[in-house]
Amino acid sequence: MEWLQGALGSLAKPIGSFFTMFGEEMILVAILGFLYWCYNKELAKQIGMMMVVGLVFNPMLKNVVMRRRPYFDHEGIKCLKPVERGADIYDVSDQGYSFPSAHSMNSGIMYWGLASRIKNKVLRTVLIILPFAVGISRCILGVHYPTDVLCGWIAGALIMAVLTAVLKRLRRTWKMYLIFF
Repeated sequence: MEWLQGALGSLAKPIGSFFTMFGEEMILVAILGFLYWCYNKELAKQIGMMMVVGLVFNPMLKNVVMRRRPYFDHEGIKCLKPVERGADIYDVSDQGYSFPSAHSMNSGIMYWGLASRIKNKVLRTVLIILPFAVGISRCILGVHYPTDVLCGWIAGALIMAVLTAVLKRLRRTWKMYLIFF
């Protein structure tokens, strides 16, 4: 992380901030709204349900693990973009815990969920790569360890897999129920 910040120099903050933006809640809500109103309501509902599970699960996991952010404990790592602007960057109640990365989890759920249903190969490739760029940007900004990011991606993929299986099972069960009545 120190090497990334040092190698990128003054470009670390703008590059990190640009890519981290794609994992922020407001951007993801805007994409979800576009999906719902302009593209595919069912797809938007499914991804929205997965996002809600991620948004509930992530803070619970953060409060169980209680891992401090990297710049708290390592002098060589700078916080280039605090969670709460204007607040003390060393106050855990303002800046929150580090593990797992919510940006990585949420971007994984959104973009990988979309990639699994998009036919355009170029767009699908961009959607697959985007969560990786978001996760790396969180390390560049000094707010997450690489393991926080990795576990965020894994948790997002698990949420997608489990909810997809549950939804398929419920649809089959519901269809069976309708057949009998």
